[in-house]
Amino acid sequence: MTDRERRAPCPVPAGSWDCHVHIFDPRHFPYAEERRYTPGPASLPSLSDAEARFSPALRPVLVQPSVYGTDNTCLAAALRSTAGAARGIAVIDPDTVTDVALEELHRAGVRGVRMNLHSQDVRDPGMAGRALAAAARRVAPWRWCLQIYADLDVIAGAAPVIAGLDMPVIADHFCGFRGDAEIDPAQAATVLALLASGPLIAKLSAPYRAFGTKQGEARTARWVRQLVATAPRRLIWGSDWPHTGGGVTPAAREADEIEPFRDVDAVADLRLITGWIGDDAVTQAMLADTPARLFAW
Repeated sequence: MTDRERRAPCPVPAGSWDCHVHIFDPRHFPYAEERRYTPGPASLPSLSDAEARFSPALRPVLVQPSVYGTDNTCLAAALRSTAGAARGIAVIDPDTVTDVALEELHRAGVRGVRMNLHSQDVRDPGMAGRALAAAARRVAPWRWCLQIYADLDVIAGAAPVIAGLDMPVIADHFCGFRGDAEIDPAQAATVLALLASGPLIAKLSAPYRAFGTKQGEARTARWVRQLVATAPRRLIWGSDWPHTGGGVTPAAREADEIEPFRDVDAVADLRLITGWIGDDAVTQAMLADTPARLFAW
């Protein structure tokens, strides 16, 4: 835990959730050979220490990281060790995963699947739409949600498919908004329309992935206010602990070289986001009510 993470607790509403954290346990669960980076360990006890800064502590949603590919063994083991306190988002291959495997994941606490299109450099909206549709067909019997990490323009391009899905679709990291880049107003309007009519849900997570400049921060703040004005009860929050992506850029590092975690103050990030929202009722819905509907079953 960093010095920043040893600061005083930050009050949050009872029943609050942190909807985006990762567990890394390479000692017991080796990473996939084909991976883009190699993080160090990040254990459940370390996560509990980080979440203790929020008073009361947060219920976590453990998201399968890309370094494990479609092997959800580490995720399932971590979920079982929480005795039902946590929920999980898995990664699957819809063409090969079995009903037995999905049932086991459900029993462990998995309530959704993730498509990390951003890390896979998927830029084609048609490809994104087909991936979403295939995953949706496979997990529909379990009433799971879908989670997508893609840039805003990819989400907008896949809007016809997303609009037709009969399940929640969680869009990571401000719906792929990039405050330091020019955003097409038509694409932004399309994403807002998906949020307004469903099934899209915006995850306000990891501001450091959305902007790096003051101008980008101001643009991201305006975007958050648009999300709030459009659908105040279709927002959730995630810390992105343990904050991968520290040190030099991936291009300057070998895939098997240990990548440090970023030094991020998750409390400050949450305060920044809730300051942009400026409404206690919306914050209550974002932290507690909406994630409970998605995951507390």
